[in-house]
Amino acid sequence: MIDGVPFMRLGDILRWKIAAARPKDHADITAIRHLYRVWTGEAQPPFPTASDTSDI
Repeated sequence: MIDGVPFMRLGDILRWKIAAARPKDHADITAIRHLYRVWTGEAQPPFPTASDTSDI
């Protein structure tokens, strides 16, 4: 919580959405990965892709 508002780090949200593998999360995953690339200039975030989480 930050000032009474629920808070999660963006990387944690990304991992959670990838692990959930829900169709409704695909757009969010794409958007978070895009933001990560914009903010860091890196090619990919250091998190598994949806295909890498098939055993989760």
